[in-house]
Amino acid sequence: MPQGAIHGLRAVEIGEETAKGTAVAATDFLRCEAEITPLYNVFRAETPEKVLAVHAGPLAELDAGADVRLTFPQVTFEQASWLFALGMSAVVTAGAAPYTHTFEPVLSGLAAPKSGTLRLRYSDGTNLEELVLDYFMCRRLTLNFDQQGVLTAEMDCFAQAIGDAGITDVAPEDGVEVINQSQMIAYINTTWALAIAGPPPVGGSVLKQVISGSIEFDFGLEPWWGIGGTAEFQEEKETAKDVTVRLTTLADPNDTWASERTAAQAQTKRFLTFDWVGATAGNRLSIAIAATHERGELVTVGEQDGLDVVEMNLSGQYDPTGARLYSATVGNDRAAYHTPT
Repeated sequence: MPQGAIHGLRAVEIGEETAKGTAVAATDFLRCEAEITPLYNVFRAETPEKVLAVHAGPLAELDAGADVRLTFPQVTFEQASWLFALGMSAVVTAGAAPYTHTFEPVLSGLAAPKSGTLRLRYSDGTNLEELVLDYFMCRRLTLNFDQQGVLTAEMDCFAQAIGDAGITDVAPEDGVEVINQSQMIAYINTTWALAIAGPPPVGGSVLKQVISGSIEFDFGLEPWWGIGGTAEFQEEKETAKDVTVRLTTLADPNDTWASERTAAQAQTKRFLTFDWVGATAGNRLSIAIAATHERGELVTVGEQDGLDVVEMNLSGQYDPTGARLYSATVGNDRAAYHTPT
């Protein structure tokens, strides 16, 4: 009989936990890759043990956990909510077929973000190995986009422990819509209210010449190990949030670059909106960010078709008027963001 040696990842499933650290059945099949790094620190005694070996004495497990990286080669409107749900504190669902799910961090205090249970299946085609990771949360999320490409994502996450447990065997959802760059329009506005007044935003300058870009959200979450009678971390610690935007665009003289350069030099607060509208009615991803230019200038980094290629780097800047830093709204047919309809 053939023998398998290489175990390939076959399934990634997730469910939202009711109580953090208590595993739940999966409700969704994630279209992503997963990389797991176990975190097990062990004490190894170096006391003399009658032999010529440095470590011959007792061992003790000090702490346990895991770092997890999820990579989405494509993001769909149906699953986009998962990118934000495990890092942002608040979600508001509205509408009825289609629905909108709006995610925002709570900035005025601690707000207990949601956690999930991640389930993985590895197989060589015959033999199976299935793992479960509970208390699964996201530290950072990076969205990447390019001309004539699709929206991709990377989630830098952590989990409390790795266990052996069967997956729920959720079927992949049919009829999903991949988010591609031809569906996006980017805007720069002057107030938070205008940035979220759309779609499209009211009175904003449209960035028509975007070549590529990335948005990195720092959700301000980290695991915390205390003296609590267990090697696993007891809770997450919630700290300050941040966001960084990198854009490479053409500097068309007929576009908005003169006014944007002035804003960069003056460190005027900018309100960016990235709006993807799908072909299916109600499918939408809209991200609003309050930020200022990092360098105080727009940096020319090359030339294309007779136009300057300009790099814009912006860092999140809290807006006291709107009391916001960033938000994300996902529109789709899901009544609950974490469960296919």
